[in-house]
Formats: sequence, C-alpha cells, structure tokens
Amino acid sequence: MSSKTGLACIILDLMNTIMYGEDRFGPEQDYLATYRAMGGRICDAHELNEIIAGLLQNLEADYRDESRHTVKPAWWHLNRLLAREHPGIAEKTTERIALNLTFAWHETGYIDKDVAHALRRLSHSYSIVILSNLWGAPFFCERIIRKLELSECFQARLYSSEWQLKKPHTAFYGAALKKVGGEPANTIVVGDDWRLDIAPAKELGMESIWLDRGRNLDGSDQLVLQDLPAVADYLCAPPAHS
Repeated sequence: MSSKTGLACIILDLMNTIMYGEDRFGPEQDYLATYRAMGGRICDAHELNEIIAGLLQNLEADYRDESRHTVKPAWWHLNRLLAREHPGIAEKTTERIALNLTFAWHETGYIDKDVAHALRRLSHSYSIVILSNLWGAPFFCERIIRKLELSECFQARLYSSEWQLKKPHTAFYGAALKKVGGEPANTIVVGDDWRLDIAPAKELGMESIWLDRGRNLDGSDQLVLQDLPAVADYLCAPPAHS
C-alpha cells in the first residue's frame, strides 16, 4: 500500500476514534456487579456510587485545569478520596485494586471489526501511535487490543494515566512524536475532539483529520471524514496518475 506523499506517522485518538461504547458511568450503571467481579467485598451499592461519583468529579476538575500540562491518574485521586472519606477502605489493598479495576472497566469500550481492519491497513503504510486522555488504568484497553491481535499495528500507545501528561497540551504530543520518531511535517493527527485533537495539531504544524460525527464546519478548510475506515480509505488510496 502507498502512503500520502510526505506523511509517515499517524497520531490516533482512542475514544470515539478507535474505541466506542466507552465511559459507561452514571446512575444506570451496575457498578456493584463489576466491583464484585473484580474482587471487591466491603462497599455496598450506595457507597460505591458515591466513590465513583467523587472520583469522576476530581478527575474532571484535574483534566479541565488547563494551567498545567500534567495530570494525576485515577488511582492517585482514588487513594486521596478514600483516605479522606473512606479510611476503612483505604487501608485495604485488595479493595483499592478492585475499585481501580471497576473504574477502568467502565471507562473502556470496544473496537469493532471494521475499525480493526482499518488499523491493519493503516499500519502497513504508517507508524501509528495512540495518544489518549485515559483517566484510569489501561489494563482493559490493552487486553482488547491484544485479543484482537492489534498490538503490532502500533509503535506506541501513550495514555495520560501512565504518562501523567494530557491533551490538548503540546508536551503530550511532543512525547508521542518522540516515541514514534516523527516530525510535525510528516505526521497527521486523527481524532473526534476539536479542542483536544485538532487544535493542538494545528498549533504544532501537523496535518489533521477531524472525525466529525455529523457536525458541521461550514467555511472551514479542515479535512473531515466520518470514521477510521474512511480515514484508511483516504490515507491508503493509491496515488493519482496524471
């Protein structure tokens, strides 16, 4: 397969770009069943809902704070929350692990077969790195990637919870470029969030593809496509012959 002239690297968003059905949080979610499956025993449904809601509130505040390019992972916020409001749980390692895994499970989505096929096509022509504002542990995301045999599609996978950097700050994008051996001039960013994906790409002088999800950009010259299979069709198309 051929690549677009001059492009060698792709920085891919994760949620709503590769993975769908994520962020399963809210009062309708059965956190208790997940927590029990992860080995948790102490919390009842009410206490568990309070913990998850408090954790989400703290994480949202941390990620909204654009004065810093750094961020703390979910486990750090959880430990602080438990020490302050649930000291009996905070001192039990197995309970902290179960709560961390519960949060990570509900943050994780799925990768459908069309997206998996698109990733394989793109990986034949480009170096690909995932760059994601993933709040919790990437355990389940990584398990899905391995199960679908997609690990070799990526040169790197950078999660904010591990790197403690966050989008849209360009330091996180710089880390991705360094990891994949790319330069702004030969890298394209693909994502669905204008503020987190497209704006920093433009700031760094990188090309970008916005997955618009039906949104309108009248008057803009931004390249807009529907989903990752469409991105693969575009970036892997054979060069036009004059």
